[in-house]
Amino acid sequence: MSDLLERARRAQLQRLPEPATPTIPTSLLNFSSPADPLASSAAASRASTPPPQSLVFRAGLSSQQLKLTAERAMKRTKLEPSSEAAVEGYIETNDNEERALLQYIETLHTQDLLTKLLHDRVATWKATAEVTRHIRMFSRALLLMPNLQYYSGSLESAVITALRSASVPDLPPDGSLDDETLRGIVARHLTLARNQIKTTVKDTMKKGTNAKDRTMDVLVANIVSQSQLKCINTTLALYWRVAFIRMHVAKKHNEKRFWAELDAELEVLHNAGPRDFVLALEMNMAEDAKKYGSYVKPDIHLAQSALSTDSPTWFRKLHELAARVQRIDKSRKRSRRDAFENDGDEEPGTNEDASGQDEMLGGTSAPPTSEPDITFDTEDDQ
Repeated sequence: MSDLLERARRAQLQRLPEPATPTIPTSLLNFSSPADPLASSAAASRASTPPPQSLVFRAGLSSQQLKLTAERAMKRTKLEPSSEAAVEGYIETNDNEERALLQYIETLHTQDLLTKLLHDRVATWKATAEVTRHIRMFSRALLLMPNLQYYSGSLESAVITALRSASVPDLPPDGSLDDETLRGIVARHLTLARNQIKTTVKDTMKKGTNAKDRTMDVLVANIVSQSQLKCINTTLALYWRVAFIRMHVAKKHNEKRFWAELDAELEVLHNAGPRDFVLALEMNMAEDAKKYGSYVKPDIHLAQSALSTDSPTWFRKLHELAARVQRIDKSRKRSRRDAFENDGDEEPGTNEDASGQDEMLGGTSAPPTSEPDITFDTEDDQ
């Protein structure tokens, strides 16, 4: 259970009368499923079925017959000299275990050749400067979406889906071997963007930092400025997310486990339901303000949504995909693709209010847009 969620629930209970708890009759809790007659019959049938008889193998060919058969086969099938030598070695022995070993060795040799072929094939595609700029831009934008479900997991698939939706030129064909190279490049830029956000948050917590620079206003403004994206709207929901990141930075997680630990608590909050999710983030934002200073200045205007009338199409697509990012079980690597295969799924959480809470729970809807100019750096991230 999340400590933040527990504190938020306790605070809420202190303000509201405790509702009556319905009583469930004990008789309803003690039940057993009726026996399935068909299942019992099938089990009895299986129990009465005798085990299969041992297979009877016919006598093998003699060495001479095997050699003649091999010679005829090799005349029809042209083999390399090394393969012909392997066939001769196979014929010369009558020991089945030795033949099995020879077959196993050749199978491994074939596997090595295929692995090398795949590696050489993947290495042929390289990202152009234009592709790299788009990957960097999309990665930074995705991590600043206030409706992003998790900060690690299927983010690579979200970025790649958005790249293809935007018809970015010179991408490798979808599902090709080179697609894995693209995925690796996207993963690298997501890592760089996450580290930049975390480092900026850490800087506000150092001793001697100016009090003004520790406030949420300045922190979020710096993070948005570093993204070099004009289309990022500063919302209260984004403030909540950055405060949530700062809370986890203060916990001093293992560096390699930082985002996994943060996502683990996000998952607990998601599973608790929308009401508890918002209560917990609101409480954390209030605690952040007490510790680091006021978080909304009079001269700062917070947008109601991450999307506006002039949000570009690619940004809208990322906003849609952000609400569908999933945590990844390492035993199910395919889920990185599965999470975005059904691209026409309805986007969850389309209700919106002025507080920006909808951004924490899902996507929003907005009228058609035109694309503004977007600036981003042209040098590779350090």
